Amino acid sequence: MFILSQDKKKFAEYKFFEISKNYGGKKESKCFLLGVDCRGIIGRTIVLGSYSDEEAAVAELKNIYTAMKNGETAYAVK
Repeated sequence: MFILSQDKKKFAEYKFFEISKNYGGKKESKCFLLGVDCRGIIGRTIVLGSYSDEEAAVAELKNIYTAMKNGETAYAVK
């Protein structure tokens, strides 16, 4: 699925998503929605969005899942 990042600066096809509280070694109170793009053999991990808490990040991940399940080919992270 093609995803437009929250900051509207990244648009690519992603094959894997996860939520992380500690991305890049930074200890922050935010949660990050990460995606692995489809470049090359292993892809790159990209921050698609940041959220104030884990519940908000999980809700956005569920929105992506629903869009994929409904056959949508692109999604803009909120």
